[in-house]
Amino acid sequence: MSNERPILQNGNKIGNGRSKGTPNKKTEFFHFISDNMQSLLKLQMKSALGGDLDSQRFLINKGIPTPKPGRFVKTYLHEIKTIEDVAIAQREVVNALSNAEITIEEAEKLFEIIAQQQNTITTLEILPRLLTVEEALKQKA
Repeated sequence: MSNERPILQNGNKIGNGRSKGTPNKKTEFFHFISDNMQSLLKLQMKSALGGDLDSQRFLINKGIPTPKPGRFVKTYLHEIKTIEDVAIAQREVVNALSNAEITIEEAEKLFEIIAQQQNTITTLEILPRLLTVEEALKQKA
Protein backbone atom coordinates (compact mmCIF):
# COMPACT_ATOMS: atom_id res chain seq x y z
CA MET A 1 0.00 0.00 0.00
CA SER A 2 1.44 3.34 -1.02
CA ASN A 3 1.06 6.60 0.91
CA GLU A 4 1.25 8.59 -2.30
CA ARG A 5 -1.90 10.34 -3.45
CA PRO A 6 -3.03 9.91 -7.02
CA ILE A 7 -2.60 12.99 -9.15
CA LEU A 8 -6.01 14.50 -9.92
CA GLN A 9 -6.74 15.62 -13.42
CA ASN A 10 -8.77 18.67 -14.39
CA GLY A 11 -12.32 18.27 -15.62
CA ASN A 12 -15.33 16.21 -14.70
CA LYS A 13 -15.10 12.87 -16.51
CA ILE A 14 -18.35 11.49 -15.06
CA GLY A 15 -20.92 14.08 -16.13
CA ASN A 16 -21.47 17.62 -17.25
CA GLY A 17 -22.38 18.99 -13.82
CA ARG A 18 -24.72 21.93 -13.30
CA SER A 19 -25.21 24.27 -16.24
CA LYS A 20 -23.90 27.81 -15.94
CA GLY A 21 -26.49 30.15 -14.48
CA THR A 22 -28.45 27.36 -12.77
CA PRO A 23 -28.96 28.31 -9.11
CA ASN A 24 -27.93 25.83 -6.46
CA LYS A 25 -30.42 24.38 -3.95
CA LYS A 26 -29.52 26.91 -1.25
CA THR A 27 -30.19 29.85 -3.59
CA GLU A 28 -33.51 28.33 -4.73
CA PHE A 29 -34.57 27.86 -1.09
CA PHE A 30 -33.58 31.45 -0.25
CA HIS A 31 -35.71 32.79 -3.11
CA PHE A 32 -38.65 30.60 -2.06
CA ILE A 33 -38.45 31.88 1.55
CA SER A 34 -38.06 35.50 0.39
CA ASP A 35 -41.07 35.28 -1.91
CA ASN A 36 -43.28 33.72 0.76
CA MET A 37 -42.05 35.54 3.89
CA GLN A 38 -45.36 37.31 4.66
CA SER A 39 -47.36 34.09 4.43
CA LEU A 40 -44.85 32.19 6.55
CA LEU A 41 -44.88 34.86 9.26
CA LYS A 42 -48.69 34.88 9.32
CA LEU A 43 -48.72 31.10 9.78
CA GLN A 44 -46.11 31.36 12.54
CA MET A 45 -48.13 34.10 14.30
CA LYS A 46 -51.36 32.10 14.02
CA SER A 47 -49.64 29.06 15.48
CA ALA A 48 -48.09 31.11 18.31
CA LEU A 49 -51.40 32.77 19.17
CA GLY A 50 -52.97 29.31 19.19
CA GLY A 51 -50.63 28.33 22.02
CA ASP A 52 -47.78 26.60 20.21
CA LEU A 53 -44.81 27.19 22.52
CA ASP A 54 -42.21 26.51 19.83
CA SER A 55 -43.79 29.16 17.59
CA GLN A 56 -43.94 31.62 20.48
CA ARG A 57 -40.31 30.96 21.36
CA PHE A 58 -39.27 31.36 17.72
CA LEU A 59 -41.07 34.70 17.35
CA ILE A 60 -39.69 36.05 20.61
CA ASN A 61 -36.12 34.94 19.86
CA LYS A 62 -36.15 36.25 16.28
CA GLY A 63 -38.47 39.23 16.73
CA ILE A 64 -36.85 40.85 19.76
CA PRO A 65 -33.19 41.61 19.15
CA THR A 66 -30.82 40.55 21.90
CA PRO A 67 -28.63 43.33 23.26
CA LYS A 68 -25.19 43.19 21.75
CA PRO A 69 -22.15 43.72 23.90
CA GLY A 70 -20.59 47.09 23.45
CA ARG A 71 -23.76 49.02 22.72
CA PHE A 72 -23.84 52.68 23.61
CA VAL A 73 -25.47 53.38 26.96
CA LYS A 74 -26.77 56.87 27.48
CA THR A 75 -26.43 57.71 31.15
CA TYR A 76 -27.11 60.82 33.13
CA LEU A 77 -24.60 60.29 35.89
CA HIS A 78 -23.78 63.06 38.30
CA GLU A 79 -20.39 64.61 37.52
CA ILE A 80 -17.79 62.97 39.74
CA LYS A 81 -15.44 65.52 41.30
CA THR A 82 -15.37 64.47 44.95
CA ILE A 83 -15.68 61.28 46.99
CA GLU A 84 -19.24 62.34 47.86
CA ASP A 85 -20.03 62.45 44.12
CA VAL A 86 -18.96 58.80 43.88
CA ALA A 87 -21.79 57.75 46.22
CA ILE A 88 -24.29 59.81 44.21
CA ALA A 89 -23.15 58.23 40.94
CA GLN A 90 -23.39 54.74 42.43
CA ARG A 91 -27.00 55.44 43.53
CA GLU A 92 -27.81 56.66 40.01
CA VAL A 93 -26.50 53.40 38.52
CA VAL A 94 -28.51 51.35 41.01
CA ASN A 95 -31.64 53.37 40.15
CA ALA A 96 -31.08 52.90 36.40
CA LEU A 97 -30.61 49.17 36.95
CA SER A 98 -33.72 48.84 39.12
CA ASN A 99 -35.78 50.76 36.53
CA ALA A 100 -34.54 48.36 33.80
CA GLU A 101 -32.88 51.20 31.90
CA ILE A 102 -29.57 49.29 31.80
CA THR A 103 -28.57 45.63 32.11
CA ILE A 104 -26.65 44.19 35.02
CA GLU A 105 -23.58 43.85 32.79
CA GLU A 106 -23.80 47.51 31.87
CA ALA A 107 -24.19 48.42 35.55
CA GLU A 108 -21.07 46.41 36.39
CA LYS A 109 -19.09 48.32 33.74
CA LEU A 110 -20.39 51.65 35.06
CA PHE A 111 -19.39 50.64 38.61
CA GLU A 112 -15.89 49.85 37.31
CA ILE A 113 -15.68 53.32 35.75
CA ILE A 114 -16.93 54.93 38.97
CA ALA A 115 -14.35 52.93 40.98
CA GLN A 116 -11.59 54.20 38.68
CA GLN A 117 -12.82 57.75 39.23
CA GLN A 118 -12.82 57.12 42.98
CA ASN A 119 -9.21 55.88 42.84
CA THR A 120 -8.14 58.93 40.85
CA ILE A 121 -9.85 61.33 43.28
CA THR A 122 -8.34 59.55 46.29
CA THR A 123 -4.87 59.64 44.74
CA LEU A 124 -5.19 63.33 43.89
CA GLU A 125 -6.35 64.11 47.44
CA ILE A 126 -3.59 62.09 49.10
CA LEU A 127 -0.70 63.19 46.85
CA PRO A 128 -0.32 66.77 48.20
CA ARG A 129 -0.42 65.48 51.79
CA LEU A 130 2.18 62.83 51.00
CA LEU A 131 4.46 65.41 49.38
CA THR A 132 4.08 67.67 52.44
CA VAL A 133 5.00 64.81 54.80
CA GLU A 134 8.01 63.87 52.65
CA GLU A 135 9.20 67.51 52.59
CA ALA A 136 8.83 67.74 56.40
CA LEU A 137 10.83 64.54 56.83
CA LYS A 138 13.61 65.90 54.57
CA GLN A 139 13.81 69.11 56.61
CA LYS A 140 14.10 67.18 59.90
CA ALA A 141 16.88 64.99 58.54
